[in-house]
Amino acid sequence: MNNISAQQSPDSERQFSVAEIRVLRAAINDTDRLSQECLSEIASIANLASFRIKALNPGGHLDDIDNVLKAISYKAEYLMNSINCAAEEVGCNHKEEGRECQS
Repeated sequence: MNNISAQQSPDSERQFSVAEIRVLRAAINDTDRLSQECLSEIASIANLASFRIKALNPGGHLDDIDNVLKAISYKAEYLMNSINCAAEEVGCNHKEEGRECQS
C-alpha cells in the first residue's frame, strides 16, 4: 500500500534521463535566445520612440510618454538580463555564433 512509483514521487527525488536533461537544457537555451532577440528589439523600439519624442517635443509636453517608453526599455533590458543570468547559472545560456569570447 505504501509503494510509491517513480511517476508519483516528487521531481526532487526523481532521476532524470539524459534525454530529459537535454530537452530541459534546450528549453532554457531557447528561452534565453528568444528573450535576447525579442526584448532587445522592444528596448530599441522604445528608445527610438523616446528619442523622437524628445526631438519633436522641445516644450516637454510629452514627458509622460517619454517616461513610459523609458520604463518599457528598462523593463525589457532587465528581464532579458535576468533570464540570461539564470540561464548562465545552470550553463544553459544562449551564445550567438561569432560573439563568444575568444581566449
